[in-house]
Amino acid sequence: MRGHIRREAEILEIWIKVLYALIWFVLFMLGASVFSFLNVVIYRVPRGLDFVYGRSECPSCRHHLAPWQMIPVFNWLYLRGKCHYCGARISPRYPAY
Repeated sequence: MRGHIRREAEILEIWIKVLYALIWFVLFMLGASVFSFLNVVIYRVPRGLDFVYGRSECPSCRHHLAPWQMIPVFNWLYLRGKCHYCGARISPRYPAY
């Protein structure tokens, strides 16, 4: 009987760790999205560009980015810091802010 209870406690402990990891992942993604948007606002407002309806683009070839290419941090890592279209290097500053 004690072995059964110990096993259930271990499973519960694993699920709690998974839940904590999921919470941290969601908080990370939320924070990355908010700060990515703030980076866009900080860049565009002083230049008189529209930050609501303006499209994100590659700083090198000016090709407009697709929605799936604007996932903060992960897309930069997936593309190894290069533009999907022209292959130009994208500064690590972009996922860092």
